[in-house]
Amino acid sequence: MNRYFDTHRRLLEAAADLFYSAGVKATCIDNVVAKSGISKPTLYTHFRSKEELLAAVLEMKHIERMESLELWIDEKATSQEDGLLVVFDWLHYRYVNDAVRGCAFTNAAAEIADSENLGFKAAQRHKQSFRNFLTELATKADISDPEKLASDLALLIDGSNTRVLLEHDYEIALQAKRVAQTIIDAYRRRALT
Repeated sequence: MNRYFDTHRRLLEAAADLFYSAGVKATCIDNVVAKSGISKPTLYTHFRSKEELLAAVLEMKHIERMESLELWIDEKATSQEDGLLVVFDWLHYRYVNDAVRGCAFTNAAAEIADSENLGFKAAQRHKQSFRNFLTELATKADISDPEKLASDLALLIDGSNTRVLLEHDYEIALQAKRVAQTIIDAYRRRALT
């Protein structure tokens, strides 16, 4: 890997860790510089502002999350419908292993008051992309009204993320999976009537 990309990646990883563990507002550029071991002038050659850095971190996290989820589904799902349910197993795995504060995107957006902020917009794009992904899974599973089901499941997932953040309930994803099955069954019954 060339030096520019190695430096860029180190800055993103340091900022990602700090933004998630300490919060966006509590993390200053000096913290990122100290954690990454990269000088401030070099940081500013890669990112013009903390806002731009946050947006880049969230874009990186979006790609990582979606690739991880797609791989998880490919490895674990036994049917198209099961793909919708193993999303919750993936969430449980993430909560237990590295997402102890819930959703990085929701947490970041909650700290940003300005909906025009690049980080806020990156969080919005991730949430929309995630709902689109759930819609694709529901469509493949031949669920009636896949967009509505995806929205319902996204709401369930956002609630789970909140419980993880506020109550440190890492098993909540398994409860959410049971609720998701009930919701999917209701959509199936509705299609039969």
